[in-house]
Amino acid sequence: KLILAQDRRKACPFVQEGHLKPLPPSSAIAGMESTEIVLVLAQFLMGLGLLLRTAILSFIQGLKEKAKKNQDILGLEEQAGAKVAEVRVSWKVRLMQNSWMGSNVLAEVKRHVEWQQARKQAFKESRSIFCNHVRTEVNFVKNNADVSLIRPPGSPMEIEPPYYTRVMLYSLFFTKQLGEVVLVCLGWALVSGGLGTLVCICITEAGSTPKSWVESLISVTTGSHLNDLLSDFRWFPTFLLVGHLGFYVQRWRNFMFAGWRVEGRIKDIALLVGADVRDPSCSNSRALMFKIYRYLVLAMALQYRVVLPELSMLGTGSELAQCLQKLGLLTAQETPQLMPCGSRMRDTVLGWIAYEVNSNGPGGAQLLRGQNTLVVNEKITDVRAQMMFFHGNNFYPQPNFYAAFVKVVVDTYCGIIIVTYPFKMLTPHHVGLQPVTIVSVFLMVLCFMGFESLASILSKPFAHRHDTFNIDALIAGTEETAFAYLRVGFDEEARRSRASSEQAELPEVRQADTARDPFLLK
Repeated sequence: KLILAQDRRKACPFVQEGHLKPLPPSSAIAGMESTEIVLVLAQFLMGLGLLLRTAILSFIQGLKEKAKKNQDILGLEEQAGAKVAEVRVSWKVRLMQNSWMGSNVLAEVKRHVEWQQARKQAFKESRSIFCNHVRTEVNFVKNNADVSLIRPPGSPMEIEPPYYTRVMLYSLFFTKQLGEVVLVCLGWALVSGGLGTLVCICITEAGSTPKSWVESLISVTTGSHLNDLLSDFRWFPTFLLVGHLGFYVQRWRNFMFAGWRVEGRIKDIALLVGADVRDPSCSNSRALMFKIYRYLVLAMALQYRVVLPELSMLGTGSELAQCLQKLGLLTAQETPQLMPCGSRMRDTVLGWIAYEVNSNGPGGAQLLRGQNTLVVNEKITDVRAQMMFFHGNNFYPQPNFYAAFVKVVVDTYCGIIIVTYPFKMLTPHHVGLQPVTIVSVFLMVLCFMGFESLASILSKPFAHRHDTFNIDALIAGTEETAFAYLRVGFDEEARRSRASSEQAELPEVRQADTARDPFLLK
C-alpha cells in the first residue's frame, strides 16, 4: 500500500494519501465560476464545430449542386472558383517574386505553379491538349520538311515533380485534403482540452473532500496499469497503419507505372510499323500509316476517357462518337461498328490495329514488308494487358475486413488518448486552458488519424490537385511520339539523295584537305 501511495503521489502531485491536496484559496478562483463555464463551453463548441465542419460543408455542397441548374448561378460559381484558385497560388507567385527566398525554394515553387496551371487548363477549364487538336489525313501525309505541316502540340510532364524544401512540403498541410485532417484533429484536441479544464475545475471545487470521483479517475488514468496498456497497445495500430498505407502507396505508384507501360508499348508499335513500310512515298502506304495512327490515339482516348473531364461527361453513346469524329479519330463508317461494343470499344480498336498490320503484310496488300509483324502482334497483346492492368488496379483495394479492423483499432487508440490525456497531461493549479493537453492530444491524434487518412487520399489519384497524374499530358506526349515514328520513312528519298551527293563530294574534299595537311597525306 505504501508503494502504491508513493506511485500515486508521483503520478499526480496534488493527490496525497487518498485525499486531494487543497489548493490555496484565492479570490480570483472563487470569482471565476461564470468564466470557467464559458471557457469549458467555448472549447467544447469549437471542437465540435471543427468535427462537424465536414458534414456541414457536404450539406452546403449538395445545395450548390441543386442550384447549378440555374445558369446564372453556375456562372457566378465558376467566377468564384477561378478567384479561389488564384488565391491558392497567389502566395506561391509572391514567393517567386521575393529575392530573399533560396534558389531551391524558388525553383520548386516555379515548377509547382507551372504544373498546376497545365493541370488546371485540362481538368478545370476544359482546355485539354488532347481534346483541342484535330487530326486530318491531308496534314498527316505531308513530308516532314513541309512548312505547312501541323504537328501535334507538345505537353508538360505528366506527373507533379517531387519536392524537398520545407516551404513546399509544409504547404501541403494547407491543402483541402490534409487541411481537413488537421482541423478534425484540432477539434478533438479542443474537446480533450475542455475536458481537462473541467477536471481542473472539479478539483478546485472538491477542495479537501476525501476520495472524490475526480481523484478516482486521476488514479486510474495516471496509474501504471493504463501506461502499460498504452505501451503494449501502441505497436498494433502502428503496425496495421504501416501495412495499410504501404498498400495504397504501391497502388498509387502502379497507376503511374501502368500508364507509362501503355505509353511505351504504343510507341513501340508506332516505331515498328513505321519502319516496316515497303514504299513510304506511296499514297496508300501513307493512308495506312494515318489509319494506324488514328487507331492508336483512339485506343488511348477510350482507355482514359473516364479520367479526362471532356470525355467522361459524354458517356458511351452518340455524344462520345460525335466528339471522336470531330477530333478526327473516328469516321462515320466506323461509328456503327464501334459504338455497340460498349465497354469493349478499346479492345475492338486494338483488334483493328492487329488486323490492319496482318492484312497489309506480304500475304495481303503488301504495303508492309512483314519483318516486324510478329513483334508488333506481341506488342499489341502487351498493350492490351497493360491497359487492363490500369483499369484493374482501380478495383484492387484492401479487403473490407482488413480496412474495418484498421479503422476500429485506430479509432479505439485515439479515443483512449482523447479521454485519458486530460488527466494524464493535467496542469495543476491552472483552471484556464490546458495547453499541454491540447498540444499532446493534437499531435498524437494527428499521427494516427492523419496517417490513416492518407490511404483515402492516395486511393483516388485523379481526384485531387496534388500527388495526381496529368493524363492529358501523358496521352498528348504519346501521340506526339507516335506521329513522328509512323512518318519516319516519308523523307527517305530526300535523305538518301542528300547522302549520295555528300558522298560524291567527299573525295574532292579529301584531296583538298590532303593538299593542305601533310599528315593526312601520310
